[in-house]
Amino acid sequence: MGRESIDVVTGALGSVLPKLKLLLEDEFTMELEMIYAALHDVANSRAEQQGRNKLWALELRELSYDVEDAVDTILVRLGGLESSTEAASSTGSCWLIKITKRATTHKVFDEIKDIRLRVKEVNEWRDRYMIDDSLHNPRVSAIYDPPRLPADLSVDQHSLVGIDQAAAELIEMLALEGGAFERRLKTVSIVGMGGLGKTTLAKLVYSMLKDQFQFGAFVSVSQCPDMNKVFQDMFYQLNEGNYDHADKDVEQLILAKSDSLRKKRYFIIIDDIWSMEAWNMIGSALLKNENGSRVITTTRIFKVASSADDVYTMRPLSPENSKRLLRKRICTGEDNSDGVELAEVCDKLLKKYDGLPLAVLTIADALLDVEPINKQCYEHVKGRVMHDMIHIFSLSYHDLPPHLRTCLLYLSIFPEDYLIKKDFLIWRWIAEGFIEYDGGISLFEVGESYFEELIDRSMIQPVEAGDEDSVDGCRVHGAVLDLLCYLATEENFVTLLIDNEQNISLGRGKPRRLALQKGNNEDHTLQTDISLAKVRSFNASMCSANMMPLLSGFKFLRVLALEHCPSIKSYHLKYVGKLFLLRYLGLVGTPISELPDGIGELVFLQTLDLRETGIQELPRSICRLRKLMCLCVDSTAILPSGIGNLVALEDLRLYSVSTLHFVKEELGQLTKLRILEIRFEELDEQMEDAFLRSLSNLQNLQTLEAPELRLGDLKILGRLPSLRSLWISSRSNERPLVITVEDGFPSLIEFTLLNGAFGPDFQRGAMPKVRRVEFSFSLRDFSSRTDFGFGLENLLSLEHVTIRLHDKVHSVEAALRHLTKKHPRRPTITLIRDGEEPTDTAASNDTRTQEELAEMEAKQLEERRDKFIQELHEENLWLDDLQAQLMKISEHKR
Repeated sequence: MGRESIDVVTGALGSVLPKLKLLLEDEFTMELEMIYAALHDVANSRAEQQGRNKLWALELRELSYDVEDAVDTILVRLGGLESSTEAASSTGSCWLIKITKRATTHKVFDEIKDIRLRVKEVNEWRDRYMIDDSLHNPRVSAIYDPPRLPADLSVDQHSLVGIDQAAAELIEMLALEGGAFERRLKTVSIVGMGGLGKTTLAKLVYSMLKDQFQFGAFVSVSQCPDMNKVFQDMFYQLNEGNYDHADKDVEQLILAKSDSLRKKRYFIIIDDIWSMEAWNMIGSALLKNENGSRVITTTRIFKVASSADDVYTMRPLSPENSKRLLRKRICTGEDNSDGVELAEVCDKLLKKYDGLPLAVLTIADALLDVEPINKQCYEHVKGRVMHDMIHIFSLSYHDLPPHLRTCLLYLSIFPEDYLIKKDFLIWRWIAEGFIEYDGGISLFEVGESYFEELIDRSMIQPVEAGDEDSVDGCRVHGAVLDLLCYLATEENFVTLLIDNEQNISLGRGKPRRLALQKGNNEDHTLQTDISLAKVRSFNASMCSANMMPLLSGFKFLRVLALEHCPSIKSYHLKYVGKLFLLRYLGLVGTPISELPDGIGELVFLQTLDLRETGIQELPRSICRLRKLMCLCVDSTAILPSGIGNLVALEDLRLYSVSTLHFVKEELGQLTKLRILEIRFEELDEQMEDAFLRSLSNLQNLQTLEAPELRLGDLKILGRLPSLRSLWISSRSNERPLVITVEDGFPSLIEFTLLNGAFGPDFQRGAMPKVRRVEFSFSLRDFSSRTDFGFGLENLLSLEHVTIRLHDKVHSVEAALRHLTKKHPRRPTITLIRDGEEPTDTAASNDTRTQEELAEMEAKQLEERRDKFIQELHEENLWLDDLQAQLMKISEHKR
């Protein structure tokens, strides 16, 4: 048996089979296991092989949801065993399972009798139409094609926009330290999402530098490569069109050619690498050369890129350059500024596809076929661009394993350009059953690894990130969102309801997840002529109460998210306690003044998000939610006694704590807490002492955002072994906060000191792993301070510092600039003055404009590029001269 989770490939089978085995021991479970394996075969086959298999797979996935709904309903009636994992770990579970089987086998049979018949009908339908079973054919053809030189590699630089600086930066990376030419081989990887122009940039640099090398090659690996052919093509080009070893396999080719490569100075582009296996195989033939060779790789996957010596991350075009590229493509002549007046349709499309060069070019080609360019042509152009972009990004999507496809596809519920908070997205994934249980780490931490891998594969864009440990959320690029919405609809994974200034009708069907977008018109209503009983997830953002279906219509709802819906009131949640399977209830930004007492009946509830709701008091019944893992309450909410019973809590965010009892008696019982954000109405000495004593019990705490603390409190915080992120405030107005090695903090990566007038004073060895530091400073409050280094040189892992200045302190800026130069890790430093935009201390201190600075940087890069090319040329002359002398010596010996 595989994963105990739900995914887009096998539906709910991975989740339901362990539960079904608790209740039944017959051929039906065996048949479902065989179907589970068959569905994986369909998903892993080539697209052209799937055909009618895809329809069969879709129908079986739908049946799997019905099976799980039936089984979950029975398990709820019998006491709530919801998975085999939980059952195995429950005290006395063996006798409970036996009683369950004995007492309810007939109930289970009655519930799923119809489903058995439907499974049989679907399989007979499959056999009747002789749907292809050969799903294990190789993904690449075994037919041999003779090697060939690549297509035209020349690049018309005049037709490109915004690429000159990228080329100069890439060439500088190839030049190694200080721009000096070195003899050891260097690899540089260009990484970024599809359509950003990685291959175009590689071709441009190749055309600029190839004449400076003895040998060159440009090969494409692709998603499902025939590595034998890749090596045949590469060695054919490096051997100047002469070809031998036609009958050798990959290992024989590498063995035959690696010795000759060691003696050559070559420039090779390895385009479109999709896996570490492919790169490792190529690298085994290349990474032994010390003649000044260079290799550029391109990839969509950061993990693959990181195997190179240096990484160049592609950036999207700026809005200005996107418009320039569009004008240049659809106009003729040198001056394109007035050639075509860009209509509103162009602005909307350029914004949607946000600096993606390939999309801009597609928009331009579509516009050339439309006359006149006006608002009416928007849908036509958008449809053509969507078609091309879906093809580009579907390669990345289908390269994902099933669990990542599922988590990514779920992002189609969010509107375009929506900021998706990482933590609450992961809690939704957990509630939907997408996260596989791992006995070693928590479900949330598994979800974090999924989130990070989607970033690594360039499928989502991280936001509010200082480094890889501080990503707060993500956005989905418009082109990727087009693909997700298309696939979500095709797979019946998410049903999108978008209110385009008209009433919405769902039509007929069986939606599993509903996402309502832009339904904020009070005059519109949600018209449905189907049952909502099979819906597992309902998500509404910025929608009116008229668009809200009655909760009594839902029977199997797992996720209910009503976010920023201003007209929804408390009475709309009257029946929420009847949603027995509910796992996620998110009401952030929706004005609910109170929760119904029936909330305590939601025994499976895992996440309760009540931020910005206006709830004054939480009902006592909330303390019965023993499976609750995430609780976020409003700043006005009063906690009931008994919160300490919620021992499964991992994420707790409280913004108005006033009861000593909670801090003293209950907080310390929540030993699974990983995230704690807490504010106090009034923090006296007694409350603070109790708070710190409770913290000492929270050994799993990773993130702490705490109130003002005394200077002597750091050792208590420093002894928390897992603490990675700390936000505190200084209460002292007398001296800096001194942080020593004795204070601990063995795992801390981010440290923020709020409201500190004097800043910190880091002693040698303090916070050994901290990478990012933020604090405030005011010279008016501490005018006697002459050392403005703050001991930052003692933070050996430091990468970035943010300092908030309450006044202009040029001496501080000068000291920090000096520190940046002498610190071994060269950290970046950002200064934020009251009422001003942040500035980087690396920038010039004069009054030059940003355009002038950018022009200067581009000129410097161009000069370094020219210098590198000249050094390559001189190296060639030296090698030619050496070769001529060796020939003379050889002739003299003869």
